[in-house]
Amino acid sequence: VTDKELGDAVVVNATLTDEFGNAIYDPRFRITVDGNVIEDIAYDADLRLYTSNYTIEHVGEIIVSTSYESDNIAILIGIYDVPKENATLIVTTGQNNIFALNDNVTVFISLYDNDTLVGLTENITVIINDTSMTVEVINGTASFNVTGFEPGQYAITGIFEGNNNYNGPVYDSAVFDVLRPDRILSIEVEDINFGEAAVINITVTDNKGNKEKGTVILNVSGQEIVVIVDGNKSVEIAGLPVGEYTIN
Repeated sequence: VTDKELGDAVVVNATLTDEFGNAIYDPRFRITVDGNVIEDIAYDADLRLYTSNYTIEHVGEIIVSTSYESDNIAILIGIYDVPKENATLIVTTGQNNIFALNDNVTVFISLYDNDTLVGLTENITVIINDTSMTVEVINGTASFNVTGFEPGQYAITGIFEGNNNYNGPVYDSAVFDVLRPDRILSIEVEDINFGEAAVINITVTDNKGNKEKGTVILNVSGQEIVVIVDGNKSVEIAGLPVGEYTIN
């Protein structure tokens, strides 16, 4: 048997002869694979041929033999090696890899046989932002949500280490971005009388009304003032001469 791979169907043909070399039939004749008896054996009376079928379920050395219960003699038909298969791992995220702050980031995993495209059931390792986790892939697919990312770009790496039947390790990666929400800046100020301090009220929120931290640079008629804001901040400016002022 040559050029066989995991999952291939194999047909074994065998002939039982008497001491004179004549082909005979005996229901006690058995064909075994790796020591396991194949129960379903067909016999062609015209060809005087025993035939059985089995599917390759593992890689490595496979031993096919026959036995005859009357004398308990096993006759080796063949030993052959089935090489390990190769697998493909694919890691993706939803939403075109772009997420808003506090969104759930959905990670999708695919793991399948390169040749047959049959999905595998295995554990793989997933690393996100230096955090490692084990993810169970069932019949070739898995998905899960992660959240809690600050604005920025992040990489996801999947690793399939391989097993008895598949080569490894196999890697794949994806990159996603968490966007900073749009900030809304509001500035309020009232007219004052000469000698009074001007009070500038500053509010910074995101587009959902949540308070935002940041630095605001006020330009009061050419004078720059740096203000650290945590949602709200009031700034007093004293000693302004009479006149009209622009704040931006």
